[in-house]
Amino acid sequence: MGKSLAEFLQQSLDNVEPPKTYDALREKLKTIQPSRKPPVVKQSPENRRRVWSSTLTDPDPE
Repeated sequence: MGKSLAEFLQQSLDNVEPPKTYDALREKLKTIQPSRKPPVVKQSPENRRRVWSSTLTDPDPE
């Protein structure tokens, strides 16, 4: 199993074509990565206070 997996990975690597130019690489990366950023999670002041107070009162887990 291990050898066949290694052979498969090597064949996959051999099949990858390097981009001709950086523009082609940039376009390929744009298709792979999502164009929009993930939404920012906004924290309410009450929740922030609760989290902060729990870090002060809880003993260190380590």
